[in-house]
Amino acid sequence: MTSDHPILLIIDSDALNREIMEGMLEDEVRVLSANSGEQALDIIDHHEPDIIITESKLSDINGFDLCKQIKAKLNADGAVIFLSEPLTFEEKMEGYEAGGDDFLDKPFQPEELLTKVRLNIEVKKLNKRLKNQADMAMKTTMTAMKQSSEMGTLLRFMEKAANCENYASLAQQLIAALTEFGLECCIQFRDTREAQHFNCDEDSADASLLCMCLEKGRFVDIGVNSIVNASFTSILVNNMPITNKERYGEIKDMLAIVSNAADSRVEAINRLNQLANKKQLTVDEAVSQSHLEIQEIKRSLSSHSSKIHDIMDILHSNMNTTCIKLGLTDYQETDFMDMVDQSMDALEKTCKNITSIDNRFTSVVDKLASFLNNTTAQDQQE
Repeated sequence: MTSDHPILLIIDSDALNREIMEGMLEDEVRVLSANSGEQALDIIDHHEPDIIITESKLSDINGFDLCKQIKAKLNADGAVIFLSEPLTFEEKMEGYEAGGDDFLDKPFQPEELLTKVRLNIEVKKLNKRLKNQADMAMKTTMTAMKQSSEMGTLLRFMEKAANCENYASLAQQLIAALTEFGLECCIQFRDTREAQHFNCDEDSADASLLCMCLEKGRFVDIGVNSIVNASFTSILVNNMPITNKERYGEIKDMLAIVSNAADSRVEAINRLNQLANKKQLTVDEAVSQSHLEIQEIKRSLSSHSSKIHDIMDILHSNMNTTCIKLGLTDYQETDFMDMVDQSMDALEKTCKNITSIDNRFTSVVDKLASFLNNTTAQDQQE
């Protein structure tokens, strides 16, 4: 059946009536005929008539009951015109309740029959157009809602990605976003030294495939698998909808957007890591140099303290010898040596202070190293 040749089914126990109506309508429609309700239902099982003209009283079934069965088979589609002797108002209402669309009284005029058939054909076409328009509107609405939802997913990912401080948190957000699209994925982030994989093991086939296809171009398609490559990011999708070209194209466009967003954040993380590593090297070098300087100061202080002790011992010995040579009395000698011992005690305290200063230098360097290391760690977190 085509839209230019609708199917019309005539159900009438009288063969002559069927032949007359078929002759009237054969230029307008493709005509099928049945002489009973049973034969009509069998025809409907193999065809879907657009219009059914049936007697209200058939030999094997009441026309109204037949109408109900016809409407059930055609899902209420197909116009039913009852052909009968003039009916009462109550009988017509019963016919409408059974699903009938129109009535044609016997005897009928050919023009009336043609007009009712043409009118119902136009109504059928109009209903079909309206249904197509409604289906298209629903499809457009559903598509818009879906696109709006998916755009929201992309925006949420971009917002969360901007706050990610490391590969692991960024991968978590990316996997969550792609899962909302119904995609199974494996992700690779990399810097100039190494690559890290997420949602797959480092020695897995997916990880190897990502590494092998790194230089194969922006998109690499292998059956239901697709890889999208960016400067520092690669995404492997294992379940691309290859049987749905429209959806396949939408997913490809989405992957291009999300990979660019992820790649920008990976680049920023790489730069932060490089700065942190460089700063840590500077700190380590400064601490190491400070330790060397402290060791040199300690050696100098130790040598200085040793020399002071030697001088003090020589001075004490010389003083004893001098007292004997000068012929001092015991009282004078004792008084003089007491003054010398006091001076020696003062020098001893000075040496101890030098050792204390040495320990303080060491403590200062340790605290400075700890402070610098903590500052570096905080910078990495920020």
